[in-house]
Amino acid sequence: MKPSGTSRFAALLLCLVFCFGMLASCGGDPAQEELSAAGGEETVAPSSEATPSENRMLALPYVKGDSLNPFTAKSLPNQLLSTVLYDSLYAVDGALSPQPLLAESGTVSGTQVRVALRSGLVFSDGSAVSASDVVYSFEKAAASPQYQARLSNFSDARVQNGEIVFTLKQGDPYALSCLDFAVIKSGTDSSDTAIPVGSGRYTASRGDSSVTLRANKLWRNGNAVQFSSIALVDVPDSDSVIHSLEIGNVNFIFNDLSGGVYQRINANTTEFLMNNLVFLGLQSENELLQDTQVRKAIGLAIAREEIASSAYQGHAQASAVPFRPDWNALKELEITSVAQNKEEAAKILEEAGFQRVDASGTYARDGKELSFTLVVNENNPFRVSAANLIASQLSAIGIRVAVSKLSWAEYTAAVQEGSFDLYLGEVKLSHNMSLSAFFGEEGAVRAGISGEDPAAAAYQQLLAGAVSLQDFLNTFAQTPPFLPICFRKGVAARSRDVQGDFTCHVGDVYASLADWHF
Repeated sequence: MKPSGTSRFAALLLCLVFCFGMLASCGGDPAQEELSAAGGEETVAPSSEATPSENRMLALPYVKGDSLNPFTAKSLPNQLLSTVLYDSLYAVDGALSPQPLLAESGTVSGTQVRVALRSGLVFSDGSAVSASDVVYSFEKAAASPQYQARLSNFSDARVQNGEIVFTLKQGDPYALSCLDFAVIKSGTDSSDTAIPVGSGRYTASRGDSSVTLRANKLWRNGNAVQFSSIALVDVPDSDSVIHSLEIGNVNFIFNDLSGGVYQRINANTTEFLMNNLVFLGLQSENELLQDTQVRKAIGLAIAREEIASSAYQGHAQASAVPFRPDWNALKELEITSVAQNKEEAAKILEEAGFQRVDASGTYARDGKELSFTLVVNENNPFRVSAANLIASQLSAIGIRVAVSKLSWAEYTAAVQEGSFDLYLGEVKLSHNMSLSAFFGEEGAVRAGISGEDPAAAAYQQLLAGAVSLQDFLNTFAQTPPFLPICFRKGVAARSRDVQGDFTCHVGDVYASLADWHF
């Protein structure tokens, strides 16, 4: 008698169930086995409730030919990884407010900064984090390219009664925001290739041809991360970074847009304000630009929001003050509006004795026209576009401006030698929004600023505690030594298969890394 269709179906089903049962008992997850072989660690096959993050490894970019030492790393990807591998005394948040990490407390009094460490802190190797380790790290950081500028106002550090005491060259009420340098275990950076021991969220270990990050189980907050391991993938140059993300080699990249070009990325992106101030430099030795009314009129005639949205393609935020608009210290203060006011600009010029002449309508006084040359680096498309817009905006109200586009070598020489009326510049401020680059004796962008400038004097008084931040802003608005235009933004991009909070800021592009998952 032939078996019925129902009987044949039941037999087939029973056979399939038996086969799947044998596979489950004899085999493991191929992806998990591959991870185990690569990492050399014992793994356990995931349960039926395991999340995708447990089966896949996140991949982040780094430069293989560069160091992962936070004090010697030269490439941006490797420098960004320092916040993952190393904790610091403080870290700034999105509004540049200092948040304690290794620090229990900190105070600033005159030229002295005192910091007490949290108790029970350990490095990833289990040894205690000491105040001496902090001083050792400070001395390394102060001489390093990544931290040198923000620590330039710190003369020394020492251990006193278990605390770290920093001495400032001059007072700075916002000095705690500069104490975000990486803290390493003393002596673990003895060789050029060594990856110093830190106390951060992850540790780095080198294999034969790769580097893997491992979750630091001794991290101060218990380290509830989604990824126990993270692969570092070599991206040798900036041109390959975006390509590496789009083809899936890495899951995250950051572009600071320093080249002046934005390239669309097929990924989830987020932008945040950086400390990069774009400004219009003014030559104080130019007789017409010595007039503060002329400077104020130029500032009013510039349409900063148009420059941010058009010249910088929206990757900037307009600012008429020399501090980031979202800086926590500016809360509840009156700051100069970024709005263009051509009518007020014309009124100021006419009250200062300027009148329009000839068919061009250019303003002049005593036979001297308001006609200037604006120099700009021709290699940066964002800045060239901004310079052209500024020239157009000023010319529209009777201030004639000719743009001179120079090579980088010619541009820097012109600025350093003072061979300009106006120049479009950019400077990266420290997290404490220090203006020492403009007002310090060796300031990188002090070209054109008079040593007797009222705003420069007011800034020194601010640091000494003699005037308030509002007082300085008022003086700066009345006698601007340079004209802030905007602060640039950076772009972080994450592959679309990575989920979770995507918070990035200038203090840490990996701020929300613990929440990322597939």
